[in-house]
Amino acid sequence: MGNLSSVEFLGLQVNELSGSIPSELGRLSALRHLYLFTNGDLRGPLPRELVDLTLITFDWILTGLCSPPDTEFQNWLQSIPRHQGGGVCSNSAP
Repeated sequence: MGNLSSVEFLGLQVNELSGSIPSELGRLSALRHLYLFTNGDLRGPLPRELVDLTLITFDWILTGLCSPPDTEFQNWLQSIPRHQGGGVCSNSAP
């Protein structure tokens, strides 16, 4: 999946996906819109590699995902014009 360098829109919403998000998504340099919402079995922290993306839209609401609590990731998340999602991971999250 990390080799899809020209993909600008990735809609994976409402697909009954499970597990964690692969860090390779951070290599999709052209990606501007990422939709992961309504995949309740997606779990764990969002990969820190996502901060390498310049997203316009990021929707990960209604998943079991959480955002890493570090300042760099939180600043990146706040820089996305249209974003909504779950909470911040606790410090004990993997």
